[in-house]
Amino acid sequence: MNTTSRRTRTEETIKTEELTRAEIERWVSDVVIDKLPLGPSLEESLKAARTLRRNISASGHSPLELDPYAPDTFYALCRLLMEDCSASPDLVLRDALLASESLGLQSCAFEDDELETLRSSLIFICWRASRLLFRSQETQHWEREYLLSLRRSPDWTEEQREWQVPDWWEGLRPAKVRALGDEGVFRTLMRLREEAEAEPRGVAIRSTALYRCLRGPAMFAADLQSFFQGEAARLAGATLKTLGRYQNAARWLDKAEAHFLSGADPDPQLARIVFLRLSILYSLTNVEAVLQGAPALESTFSRLGMEDDRVKCRILWATSLKIAGRPEAALEILESVRDVRPEVSPRLYGWILAEAADLEAICGDFRKGMEDLRRAAEILQREKQLTGLANLNLMFGFMCRSRGLLGEAVELFKASARDYADLGMMANAAYAQLLVAETYLAMQLPRDAEAAVLKAIPIFKEEGIVLDAFAALSILRESIRQQKLDPDLLRELRDRLRPGGN
Repeated sequence: MNTTSRRTRTEETIKTEELTRAEIERWVSDVVIDKLPLGPSLEESLKAARTLRRNISASGHSPLELDPYAPDTFYALCRLLMEDCSASPDLVLRDALLASESLGLQSCAFEDDELETLRSSLIFICWRASRLLFRSQETQHWEREYLLSLRRSPDWTEEQREWQVPDWWEGLRPAKVRALGDEGVFRTLMRLREEAEAEPRGVAIRSTALYRCLRGPAMFAADLQSFFQGEAARLAGATLKTLGRYQNAARWLDKAEAHFLSGADPDPQLARIVFLRLSILYSLTNVEAVLQGAPALESTFSRLGMEDDRVKCRILWATSLKIAGRPEAALEILESVRDVRPEVSPRLYGWILAEAADLEAICGDFRKGMEDLRRAAEILQREKQLTGLANLNLMFGFMCRSRGLLGEAVELFKASARDYADLGMMANAAYAQLLVAETYLAMQLPRDAEAAVLKAIPIFKEEGIVLDAFAALSILRESIRQQKLDPDLLRELRDRLRPGGN
């Protein structure tokens, strides 16, 4: 570019900037502040909300014409409904349902984000009213609807990013929790539940921090306070179970149970606690207890309308049958839930496919197993179910080992060990290391097998393993010292320390 053209370009830029400044100055000088539309006051919005509530109660829908401040009126209506919920949950549920329908009729009056926010608030009110009325099936319906609304939120990705900032949680104090408001705390708990499989270590820390802030003087209405405390404790127990800290998990589940028993409609949450306790028993290889308790628990989940939980129970039941040496029976248990895809979350369907694939391969249908495992991997990857993906590497490894592809199996087991370690699931990581050692033995590589076991031993010592497993581990360490690794003992130890599933 020559000097003349560069000078011309610069002069044009200066003129444009001067014009923009002039336009801004003229606009500011022309604006009369007193005439700016500031919207209605709080009292005006509440008055309009009371009128709206009377109208929709009487006619079943909102007025045909809403004023330009319709969002303020609906926000005020949500506030009124929450204030009345404890005293008149039946009337509040009726009016919240009518308000939700009228919101749909008047959706053109709202921005998309406003519409979704108001829908979420009305769903939350329906959830609370149903719970106060002990209508468990309705409560679970609204809980599912709230989660769907959360995932549809235009701000979901951005909120996730902000929500995961460590500083926010490190500075968490009771005043900060109170400032979230009742729906804000509920939303946070739902987010924690959503992230539990992707980041169990982080969710364990966050749910524990939230519980401690809720532990002091009550911040919310009694029914909400008991639920918030119970769910925070339950999530702490669930994620600690995933991390292999079973004793700590059991203590948190005891706390959760006490809180739920003191509140409204405890049965759904108590059933979830029973499921977690069965999962811990499975992790401690007490599969007979799981096989005894799973059928009744599945029936409870079905009665309460908790379809996702019912499917999880079936998966736990099937994996227990697999460990008990009954793969055909396990596959039969899973076949009955393979057709529930429209009724459960995609991530859960990925778990179903993964477990079914493993069983299909064990039962001899290797091609079908590999096909389903690949489909499961696609779903779990898309849904960011990182614990499920770590499990898939184990399953792929077992399939490769059964087909004599020992080198491939070793690499898959190593990848699984790394994934588990990244997630903080150290007991699972050590279990995967034992599989590496076992496969090295099959490859006639005893020194590599010994090295793999030696990597696992410090993890087991640090995590605190059961006494009989510790005795077996001591014998195994001695056999390594004598330069003669016992494959039978290695297999026995691996079976004793098999970590839990979903």
